Amino acid sequence: MLYSIKLGNVQKAEEPVYDIEYAELEELPIKEQELAKISSEKVDVETNRAYNEAEKLLAEMSQEEFETSEEMQKKMAEIDAAIENSNASTNGNGLRAAKKTSEKNKKTSTSKAKENTGKKSANRNTTISYRLINRNDLDLPNPVYTCEGSGKVVINIVVDSLGRVVKTSYSESASTTTNGCLIDSATEYAKQARFTTKATKKKQLGTITYNFPGQY
Repeated sequence: MLYSIKLGNVQKAEEPVYDIEYAELEELPIKEQELAKISSEKVDVETNRAYNEAEKLLAEMSQEEFETSEEMQKKMAEIDAAIENSNASTNGNGLRAAKKTSEKNKKTSTSKAKENTGKKSANRNTTISYRLINRNDLDLPNPVYTCEGSGKVVINIVVDSLGRVVKTSYSESASTTTNGCLIDSATEYAKQARFTTKATKKKQLGTITYNFPGQY
């Protein structure tokens, strides 16, 4: 037996249509530590630039200026303050102002004081003196050398917060000799010097002077 079934038109329920709006995602803000890192790197660049300019200023000082303690202390204080300012401001104005003041003092200074700060006598009557504002020496090794010749060698130094000498350079204008052997000896012993710690001074400029009497 066969059956015939006829299906009528069945209406299919319409599915609801929704308008979907896609919200734009806002850019995530830079993390605070990243901002701090960027800021720190920028300050470090400006601070290093300040040190480079300060070292150049020290190198340009005449021998007479280095021998005049009052004037030298004043200049070192200006440079030190400028370095501090560079850590707080990245526009470099602090060091330029200090340099301008230093040049003005150079023109008007009449002081002829001849005192030395931190003077020590080493073997063979070699005299060592240093200039590092508000710090004392813990170790200034006595130079042992076999060089011919004599003279004064001034070494510019950069000291970190732990009192270690982290950078040295020869100051030709402040020295009285260009004897390579004496300069190498002074530089080597300057690197070994140690000073009191100062947490607020990440880097501090100073000088160590070696007066070599010569071999007899």
